Amino acid sequence: MFFSKNKANNQQKTEEKIPSSEDRVYLWKDIRMNREPRETQTNRRLFELKRSLNEKTQSSLKPMKIFCQDHWHLLIKSAAHNHLRIQECKRKPEAGEFCNLSFGSYTELKKYQKKVRLFTFSFSSTMISVFVAVMALQIFFPGANTQGATYTFLQSSWSGGADEIATATHDSNKTGWTKYFSKDEN
Repeated sequence: MFFSKNKANNQQKTEEKIPSSEDRVYLWKDIRMNREPRETQTNRRLFELKRSLNEKTQSSLKPMKIFCQDHWHLLIKSAAHNHLRIQECKRKPEAGEFCNLSFGSYTELKKYQKKVRLFTFSFSSTMISVFVAVMALQIFFPGANTQGATYTFLQSSWSGGADEIATATHDSNKTGWTKYFSKDEN
């Protein structure tokens, strides 16, 4: 087919005028945004942000919760109970119950449980002994007792000369000091 230049230009103009379906949705969003008050837009965006952050936080905290729960069971429960619990968890997980530990044998579980207990108890005993040492140092070697305005100082005049005669000694005169030099000459 042979088109003239005018028909080709007219066809291009009509194609430019008709927006695609994606543009129509975008334009509708613009219209809705322009009609909505700014406070409503802000509240809606804030709600969407909170919801997305809540979902991300929940998804990242879930593995940490499972890890802590598994290691708590390793600390408190016996190796036999943990071995049965892990096997049961892997075989048929109940709602809300997960297990991220897996061991090839019962002896591997016992070795790992022994390492976890050793690390946990040694770390906690170290932290407790450091805390007790800090408290003992505070009791037996208290810091120096100081009072806010017990310094000996020389108050100089703002008029240009230093007054070396009137010296404030707050050790002997803490409340009765009334001499001062004013910044203004009045």
